[in-house]
Amino acid sequence: MRSQTAIFSRLVKDFMRRVPLAVTAGTSCADVIAGMADRMASSATVTDPEGRPLGIITERDLAHRVAFRVPPETPVEKVMTTPVMTIAANEYLYYAIARMRRRGLRHMPVVDGGGALTGMLNLHDALSTFRRAVASSAAIASTAPDSSPRTWAWVKSISWSGLAWVAVCMPRARLSSGATRARSRKAQAMARIATIATATPPP
Repeated sequence: MRSQTAIFSRLVKDFMRRVPLAVTAGTSCADVIAGMADRMASSATVTDPEGRPLGIITERDLAHRVAFRVPPETPVEKVMTTPVMTIAANEYLYYAIARMRRRGLRHMPVVDGGGALTGMLNLHDALSTFRRAVASSAAIASTAPDSSPRTWAWVKSISWSGLAWVAVCMPRARLSSGATRARSRKAQAMARIATIATATPPP
């Protein structure tokens, strides 16, 4: 049982990525777009002089709020999403996933004890970790003498208002489909950013 529940002791800091792009307030939208395109980043975190997150801008924000809507020199804080939801590096990973799923977030800045930006948590990365753990548990379960023909796995789902432990029957084929969709979304996001970065405003 310990091997099947160990994933719920993992911390955010063990799975966060390096910050793909951080800019300070006052940076122009043109510079943010260029930076995102150059680093193939699907988001940029806007920070104050002490490195504390003030907001975030994603490729969706660029498409819906920036492209052909504001002058290139517009300060990024005029179009960023704020306040930005953050997560502590020492918080449990499953808790971060619950918050991101509830709020519909794909990126969540990670902060240290002082509130400074220290990393970025990507929902796809976090869910992939859980899928691998689920797949491992399912493989063990499928070899048991009393296991059903259908692959099963215990998935612990954390509700915002309290703990709700839910057992879910999950076919093996579904475990990898999410990763494929996430890679496709990433490619589409990079294509949108590249298009915006090189587009010429209409006359």
